[in-house]
Amino acid sequence: MSKRTSEGFRREIVALFVFAVLLAPLLGALLWGRMPGQAGTRASPPAGGQVKLRGAPVSGGPLSLNKDDRQYLMGLLLECLEALKASEALPRIEDAPQVCRRPERRYVFVTLYAPGRQAVNAVARESSLAESTRAVAVRLFELPAFVQRGFSRTEAVRARFDILTGEQELPAAQRDQFASLALGEPMGLALRVGEKLHVFLPGDIADYRAGDHMEMLQALCQDAGIPGRWGEKRQRISLLRTACFVNSAPGGTYCLQAVRGLPLVREVGLAQVRRSCKLSARYLVRAQRGGRAFPLNVESAAGGSGAGGVQAPARIARALARYCAWQEDEDSLLAVKRLLTWLVGRVHAPRSGPDVAFVRSDDTLQHAALEDAAAVLSAFCEYRGASEDGTWDDLIERLGNFLLFLQGEEGSFQAAYDPALKLKTPLKQFA
Repeated sequence: MSKRTSEGFRREIVALFVFAVLLAPLLGALLWGRMPGQAGTRASPPAGGQVKLRGAPVSGGPLSLNKDDRQYLMGLLLECLEALKASEALPRIEDAPQVCRRPERRYVFVTLYAPGRQAVNAVARESSLAESTRAVAVRLFELPAFVQRGFSRTEAVRARFDILTGEQELPAAQRDQFASLALGEPMGLALRVGEKLHVFLPGDIADYRAGDHMEMLQALCQDAGIPGRWGEKRQRISLLRTACFVNSAPGGTYCLQAVRGLPLVREVGLAQVRRSCKLSARYLVRAQRGGRAFPLNVESAAGGSGAGGVQAPARIARALARYCAWQEDEDSLLAVKRLLTWLVGRVHAPRSGPDVAFVRSDDTLQHAALEDAAAVLSAFCEYRGASEDGTWDDLIERLGNFLLFLQGEEGSFQAAYDPALKLKTPLKQFA
């Protein structure tokens, strides 16, 4: 009896062992996919700084505000501050635009700026955007710093609105990925510690407190009193997207959309200037497409002259080269070299005649303009000084000769040169 029992027991053990062997790979694969921090579980950062994370949406949604809506909210804020200062009743909101008075509980953040003063901010979440604006005005007025820092003079104040349009959980397993992404799509961060909400808004990037996502996480935890602990699972961190706008002038109600926030209006120190240069250089390098192309808005901001213009690329190359002369940056220097390589194709060096080189304005070589040649020469010179690369020394000399060629004995310059007719065009006649 005991012998049969032991044999049955052994057969059961063998069967269980075989079952475990067959099941182990499947369990291991499932567990591996769920365990954070294992190799292969973190996706490579998406191109262009776009964040595609798996956290579930928490709150918020699309919001469409036109210029009248923004102007109304800005005016309401300033009127409420003036009423509170005069101990009067808050303005009524029955005449508010539909989008501002419809039931919609969104977080409304407001930050006030004034020359030479540290900014103050407050947040409210009431039944509508208009109600939230009135509530946030009260909270700003009740801040001790509101009077102490001189914000009671609303005619000297600029205000920034950040209205929450989206919040998405940022799990601990994906925070390293977020920290490694370059700045791209404007977004902020929220951290809840107990009942208190701490935020780093998309517009706060203009306050020079952070130059990348890692520094944003660090600044957020520093404000919350838990420095360096952004990687802990128990910390509730989420991504924020907001509709951001500022008034265009102190005390004014006309608003400008400002996804990157409002630059500092107080005195800026050397550290802030350096951080600003670093942010600008990173943005220009990321914006470059192929050899020299930049998005249209970048070229327009730089003063370009259309698809074939040279002044926008030349100015961008000059700015990046100057940055590289101050701060070694291989990516920026490579971007400059790509731009200059493209510009070389726009420079014409005649085989006969004066030892000059000029910038071709079009395929007919008509109207080689002084200002184009000066812009290109400046870019090459800045690169030469930053890199000590003498590849284009001969071209630099010939472009310089062209400027001297257009200069008269009395010191003034001709505006352009027609290579076909060998004629110089006086400045007053050049269009």
